[in-house]
Amino acid sequence: MSEFRRSKGDLLNKVPAILLAAILLSDSRAMASDRTDVAVWVYGAQAWSDSEAIRHLARRPARAGRLYLSVETGSRLLVDDPADAARIGAALDAAACLGLQVEAMLLQDPGWLKDSEGAAVRAARVIAFDRARRSAGRPGFIGLHFDIEPHTEEEWVCGDATARRDMLRRLHDVFGRIARARDEAGAPRLMLSAALPWWLGSLSAEMPEAASSALLTRLDEMVLMVYGDPGGPLVGESAAAVLRRVDDPRIWSRIPPGRGLRVGLATYEYRDEAALEVAIREVSVHLGGRAGFRGVAVFELDQPFSAPLVASIAGQVRDRVGTPIPGARIQVANRTTSTNRCGLFGLAGVPFPAALLTVVAPGFAPAEVSLAGLVPGRERTLPPITLEVPP
Repeated sequence: MSEFRRSKGDLLNKVPAILLAAILLSDSRAMASDRTDVAVWVYGAQAWSDSEAIRHLARRPARAGRLYLSVETGSRLLVDDPADAARIGAALDAAACLGLQVEAMLLQDPGWLKDSEGAAVRAARVIAFDRARRSAGRPGFIGLHFDIEPHTEEEWVCGDATARRDMLRRLHDVFGRIARARDEAGAPRLMLSAALPWWLGSLSAEMPEAASSALLTRLDEMVLMVYGDPGGPLVGESAAAVLRRVDDPRIWSRIPPGRGLRVGLATYEYRDEAALEVAIREVSVHLGGRAGFRGVAVFELDQPFSAPLVASIAGQVRDRVGTPIPGARIQVANRTTSTNRCGLFGLAGVPFPAALLTVVAPGFAPAEVSLAGLVPGRERTLPPITLEVPP
C-alpha cells in the first residue's frame, strides 16, 4: 500500500518538466476559450504507471474537465485489490494534478438490476476507498457514476411493456438503495450519476418510470447516450443528428431543481477532435438555455476518432405461423451468432457491400438470404426470416 503514500510532488517528478508545462498551458488556454462542461469516460487505468496516467489524461479529447473513471474490470471491483487500488489512486493523483474532477464508474453490468442490495454493498466499498484516501489527505472522487443499461438485457429486448416497466422499477430501486448507502456512510457530498439511452424520453410517454424527471429524483445527473456502437447506426458527425434525438420536451420537462442532464457523444463517430468540438459547441449553444443542461460527455478517452466502422445486420427468425425460433444459428462468412428467446439476432462485422446469410435450426430446413448494399456504420434491419418444416 506504499503507492497510496506517494505525494503529488513525487508524481510530478516522473513527468518531464517541459511536458508538464505544455499540459498545464494547454489546459489554461482551453478553459479560457471554452466554458462548456465536458466529461469523458476512462477505462483501463489499473494498467497505467504513474507517468502513463498523467500522459493518458493529458490527451483527453474535447478539453474534458471531468472523468468517469472505471473502477471495475469485468466482474472484479478494482478497489478490492491492493495493487489495482494503488493504480486507481495514482490515476486520481494524476487527475488532481491536471485539475480534473473524477467520478468512480461502477455497476457496468445490467445483472445488478436483480441484486439491488449487492449493488449498494459494491458502491459502499468504493465509498470506503474514497474515505480512506481523503483521510490520508489524498484526492478522492466527487461522485459515483453507474453504467447499468437495462435495454441490453434479453429480458428487455424480448419483454412486453409490463416486463420493461418492472426493469425500470428495479433500476430505480438500485439507485435509491445506493443513495441510502451513501448517506449512511456519511458521504452526502458524493453525487450520483448514470448513463442511459437517449430514447427514454419517448418511452416516458407510456412508462412514467422512464422519464428524466423520475430518474433524477434519485440521481444528481444523467448522461443521455446519443451514439451507436461501432457497426451500429451512426449518429454523430452532425450536431443536427444529435439534437433530433435529445431536443425533446419530454426529456427536459420537470427536471428537479439542482439536477441535470448531459448529452453523451462518441469519438469514433467524428472525423477528428475538431469535428467533435464543433458538435459539442453547437449542441451546447442549442441546449444551453435549458435549466437542466449540464454539458456533454465523450466516449471514451482512448477510443480513436473516425474509427473504421463495420457493417451489421439485425433481424428475426420465425416459423410459418410467425412463432419466433430461439437458438437458430446465423452465419455470414466467418461470423456466427444465435437467435435469442424471441428469435432476434444481431451480427456486426459482416462483409460489405454484399454477403450471403445462412440460417440453421433443428427441425427446420436451412434457409439462405442474399444481402446487398451493406454500408459500414449502418445497421441493416432485415425482413423476418421464415423457416419451413421439411416435407
